[in-house]
Amino acid sequence: MPNSVKDFEKLITEGRIYVDKTDLIYSLAINNSQPIFLSRPRRFGKSLLVSTFECLFKQKHELFKGLKIENLWKDQNTYKVLHLDFSSMATSSLEAFLKAFNNALDVFIHENNVELIRDPDNIPSEKFNSICDLLEKNSLVLLIDEYDSPLTSFMDDDKKFEAVRNILSDFYKAVKANSEKLRFLFITGVTRYSNTSIFSAFNDLKDISLTYDYGSLLGYTDEELDLYFKDYLSDIALKLNTSYADIKENLKINYDGYCFEKKGKIHVYNTWSVLSFISEFDDSDPYHGYWADSGAYS
Repeated sequence: MPNSVKDFEKLITEGRIYVDKTDLIYSLAINNSQPIFLSRPRRFGKSLLVSTFECLFKQKHELFKGLKIENLWKDQNTYKVLHLDFSSMATSSLEAFLKAFNNALDVFIHENNVELIRDPDNIPSEKFNSICDLLEKNSLVLLIDEYDSPLTSFMDDDKKFEAVRNILSDFYKAVKANSEKLRFLFITGVTRYSNTSIFSAFNDLKDISLTYDYGSLLGYTDEELDLYFKDYLSDIALKLNTSYADIKENLKINYDGYCFEKKGKIHVYNTWSVLSFISEFDDSDPYHGYWADSGAYS
């Protein structure tokens, strides 16, 4: 089972189950004109999706053998990939957030042998500008995971929240100013802070959070359960002395019902709950509230 594995390369090389959605990933990755935003709840696979994009644009073709995208992806260009995971920067200290942000940019600078020609003075927006000064057009892939984590960390402190909002807003303005250097920009988060103007620079931001075409991008469909997990679920049915159909019905009652498109036609199961149901099976409490237990309460 791929529980807690958000690294696509690790998931593939360790032989874990991968529910193939690379045809949808391809339809997003061929886009090179609009920044894309996707909102989903936690534990739905956003980070794995971002990691998959990273491997794709780094041209790690061997990882995609046998997947739907293998014969679709024709882009052979080499890109520099800047992957910013803001969930790793969530902290109660403004100084710690700023340090983590700069460190992430510094890692990119080091890994890509970028020699800055001006001192950005540890200001993320200026550091990003300095990086882009040295890049060619359409050469950078920018992947931003859990963009809203730092904002959420400071929701109980108006002053710090505003400071973080300003840092992020300035950064996205720098991203917009260097848009010609970008081949692809993808942003994820749990929610969209529409009233903070954090994305005001992006007047062409494409929000696919509730579009029909990507309603099944994250989460498992009923058909995918049958295709990828039938043997596991059948084994559990034997242990519970019931039928496969009964297991599916109970999974639907407990872990289905998520819908991420406006037409209301595509329903998906929560990935964390399904995987936990299989890997942590307990006949005394088989349909446990795994997803709720995985969150933090305050």
